[in-house]
Amino acid sequence: DCSCKASVGILSGFAVYTIGFFAVNIYNKSQGRNIDLIFDPWLTLVFCVVLVAICTANLWLKVHKEMKNSIIENIRELINSDCNALPAKHISGGKVKNIMLEIGELTQKEKNIILYGSLINYNKNK
Repeated sequence: DCSCKASVGILSGFAVYTIGFFAVNIYNKSQGRNIDLIFDPWLTLVFCVVLVAICTANLWLKVHKEMKNSIIENIRELINSDCNALPAKHISGGKVKNIMLEIGELTQKEKNIILYGSLINYNKNK
């Protein structure tokens, strides 16, 4: 899903750049200016990729910041109890809000990954 959104973002940026390039070229010619602009699609693609990377990093930082403000008590017991929703606390602005996190049905492998703390830890201890 993220790679699809990134592709749409890159293609949109490329399209806007291309349209803008030709619009400026047409405008300059209509004004009698003899300015030769060089169309460089690789520069545009690099710019779009950098823009997507910056946006992705920004989103990751925001999610990471919010995750620090969420607490799930007794996660091991909850994961082993086969519940589909986990009660959690979200802390923001000094206020604590009780929330429910829907996790759906998990396979035993998915449960083990959560219990190990990450996929890397799971694979390391496999």
